[in-house]
Amino acid sequence: MKNYGVIFDLDGTLWDVAGVTHKSANEVAKKYGLNYVTEKAILDSFGLPKEGSAKNFFPHLPLDVSVPYVEEIISLNIDNLFKLGGRLYPNVIPMLEELSRDYGLFIVTNSPQRRYAESFIYSSNTGKYFREYYSAGELGLTKAQAIKKTVNDFKLQKAVYVGDTQTDCDSAKEAGVGFIYADYGFGNLDAEAVTVSGLDELPAAVKRVFSEK
Repeated sequence: MKNYGVIFDLDGTLWDVAGVTHKSANEVAKKYGLNYVTEKAILDSFGLPKEGSAKNFFPHLPLDVSVPYVEEIISLNIDNLFKLGGRLYPNVIPMLEELSRDYGLFIVTNSPQRRYAESFIYSSNTGKYFREYYSAGELGLTKAQAIKKTVNDFKLQKAVYVGDTQTDCDSAKEAGVGFIYADYGFGNLDAEAVTVSGLDELPAAVKRVFSEK
């Protein structure tokens, strides 16, 4: 089998952690007497770097003040996810089992902490399926650069990124890999792409992308 890779986004692609993240954000907001963080602010922040989350969570504060609060939220949220887990989308395990027979599987997130991907792997018990996972923020990279690092580090002949936002699509294009849009996730797409409405459709979509020149 040729050395092909399937690289996954996490939020809105493999799991939904909106509820736990909402809880974590407001634990920190309450601790410091900050404004309540809305569910919309949480949903609008998935896939963004911490500065984008800070603007959504605490728009009345300057970034030099709000970013440290977001960093504390991120750390607390990871702790909560290790304990509580997120909601896996249907068919995650069968899909990973099938794809891992033929392809290398990877995770690339924007998180500033590698432990975020680890919280997914730990709570979902899926470590055996993935060859590596990178947190772009922790590495000081953009998502596109982290995708490219995955391709280069593992000498992938072809790769496809699976995500649910326009940023994911743009990052895949910038990294020079294919893209599959998960339309059941949090984002919207302003471009044409191979699309899946559930993870049970993903193996066929991956095969389609890799069959294209």
